[in-house]
Amino acid sequence: MKIQAEVEHLSEIGESFSKLSADIERLIVFGQDGTIKEEISLGGGDVLFSAVRSSGYVKVTDLGQWISIVISGESSNLHISSIKYQPIDNFWINQSYYWKNGIISIEKPKRTTFLYYFSDEDAYYYEKNFLQNCYQVNNITKNGTNISDFSIIVTNITPHTDKESFGGNGLGTIILDMDFHKGKKYYPNIEGFSIVINPSNLYSDSICSSLYAKTTEILDCSNILITPSTHGFNIQKKSSDSHPVNVTIETQTMNIGIE
Repeated sequence: MKIQAEVEHLSEIGESFSKLSADIERLIVFGQDGTIKEEISLGGGDVLFSAVRSSGYVKVTDLGQWISIVISGESSNLHISSIKYQPIDNFWINQSYYWKNGIISIEKPKRTTFLYYFSDEDAYYYEKNFLQNCYQVNNITKNGTNISDFSIIVTNITPHTDKESFGGNGLGTIILDMDFHKGKKYYPNIEGFSIVINPSNLYSDSICSSLYAKTTEILDCSNILITPSTHGFNIQKKSSDSHPVNVTIETQTMNIGIE
């Protein structure tokens, strides 16, 4: 009976992670300010004749920089984070749940698999799309075939200071706190700048190619040149063009906390 109760509890953890993942993506895609809270039952396995519960531990981990924007001698480094639930002294298999880049994985002592995907290729495709959504080019102003203004919006996902982990056998709350306009900076009359993808990312080459293609398609004009570079690409105003180009770099920061 306690095993069955623990199985049901871990299934609830999977549902909580699914809701959490959907909330994260919605905030990123729509650029919404606000706070979303998702409760998670840390312990389970209790039944009528035995109220002893297992425990659990949730932690948000900063995985480091995933992209950097270098402009006018300044570097904006954007981070990505993961969320993991790990059971403690439970009554079934030590089955953990792990979220990263929109993908939820189930980790067991001798095996790791995806919650919703049947192949590495499917998971890779979705993870690449998630990171593409974390990089947006918009607010474009055109003058004929020339672009005069545009914005690049990049998502920064970090652990909430002093709230990056929580353990126990009761209810925990994962808090998503999104600030869309944090770090907004305007650069008038630029000559050029660089986008650099962290080469330690498992899919850095593919992500770089994808973001390069996306940027080239959106900024299709006469006065801007986009060229690939090592682990990234450069966006430059053509030297022969006298039209000024202005760019705004915006960071939408998501702090993930647990309490």
